[in-house]
Amino acid sequence: SLVTKSIFIRRNTPLHSKVLPHIEGILQEAANITNGSRFVILARIYDITALIGRNTNREDELSGSDRKDLLHKIGKVVDYIEKNYMEPITLKSAAENAGFSEHYLSRIFNRAVGSPFHLYLNKIRIKHAESKIILHDDSITEIAFSCGFNSIPTFNRLFREMKGCTPLEYRKMRWEHNFQKKGD
Repeated sequence: SLVTKSIFIRRNTPLHSKVLPHIEGILQEAANITNGSRFVILARIYDITALIGRNTNREDELSGSDRKDLLHKIGKVVDYIEKNYMEPITLKSAAENAGFSEHYLSRIFNRAVGSPFHLYLNKIRIKHAESKIILHDDSITEIAFSCGFNSIPTFNRLFREMKGCTPLEYRKMRWEHNFQKKGD
C-alpha cells in the first residue's frame, strides 16, 4: 500500500510544490501547539497522502532501463558479499561499492532479495561455514573466523538458528552420515 512504502519526492517537481506547503504547515502547527493542533496536523498528513496517491503511479515507479540498472546494482551487492564474506563487510561498504546510500540500499535490498542485508550476509557466511565444517578438519573457531565472524558466540547462535544445531553437532552428524554411507 502507499502508506507503507517510502517515496522520494524530488525538488522542483509539480508534486514537490504541492506537498511542500502542507509540510510547512505541519511544522508551523507543531511549533505552536494549541487546542486542535492535533487535528490540523492530521488533516495536513491526509492531504499529503492524497496528493501522493493521486500524483504517483507506483507500478511505473521505475522505467524498464532504471529497473534493469537497479537489479544490476543489487547483483553487484550480492556478488560483493559472495566474494568478500570473509571480510568485515558493512552495509556502508556494500552501498559505496554499488553507488547507493546506506539507507537506500537497506530498503531496496530487502525488497529485491527478500531479506535484510545483514541477515543475507549472515546466511552466506553460514552457508560457507557449513561447507567448510563438512569438507575440512579445521577447528570450528578457525572456520568461524575464516567466514567473517569475529565472535564465536555469535557464530554459534546464528548457526543454531539457521541449521537447528551447533556447528560441532552439525559436523558430528555429517561425519556419522558419511561414515554410515561408506559402511553400506
